[in-house]
Amino acid sequence: MKGIFVAGTDTDVGKTFVSALLIQALKAEKVDPYYYKPVASGGPVDLDTVKEFGELDENRSCCPIIFDTPCSPHFASELEHRVISKDEIMKTCKSIVQSESYTLIEGAGGVIVPIMRDGFDLYELIKEVNLPVVLVTKTGVGTINHTLLTLEFLKLKEIKVAGIVFNGYEGGTFEDDNIALIRKRVDIPVLGIIPKLMSEPNVCKMKQLAKDNLSEQMHYLL
Repeated sequence: MKGIFVAGTDTDVGKTFVSALLIQALKAEKVDPYYYKPVASGGPVDLDTVKEFGELDENRSCCPIIFDTPCSPHFASELEHRVISKDEIMKTCKSIVQSESYTLIEGAGGVIVPIMRDGFDLYELIKEVNLPVVLVTKTGVGTINHTLLTLEFLKLKEIKVAGIVFNGYEGGTFEDDNIALIRKRVDIPVLGIIPKLMSEPNVCKMKQLAKDNLSEQMHYLL
């Protein structure tokens, strides 16, 4: 049973983009990952993105609960009058992790995003599935606070973090200092620093990005 849980410090830090890159990096290591996103808000864009840029078909990817409303899953389910079952999500995630040789599960939003209003938060799913976290974070202003707080919370909940991926790097000196300070404060591998794309990605570009920015650190995930 191998795999990772891709989580973020916030919404829109690039979890889906990084998931596709990680899938390409894993494939380069002769690993055939299964991508699973338990719940998504804002339509099927996350699943479609990973399928396209991670080169996965329907047999190697799935997102069973997709809400059209772009908000927290607990509120999207209420607005769309669709019930989320905690037991079903837990059962399905565990089944996939146990049946696949390598699973990449992607979360929604940050680690304390509520999946259900009555207290079922994302970190509870992460802990129950028991896969190490790859934490995706930004490089710009605010990332020190968001990253260190998230890592401290995961430590408090006894959730293992396999590594950090910084996303959207533009080469600024303040970004370099943010990354350096986070490296100094925590003893967690930096798996990659992904540059901000100046144009729309394609499969070829994604493979090259994965090779240039993630391949050297993949041993932490295998």
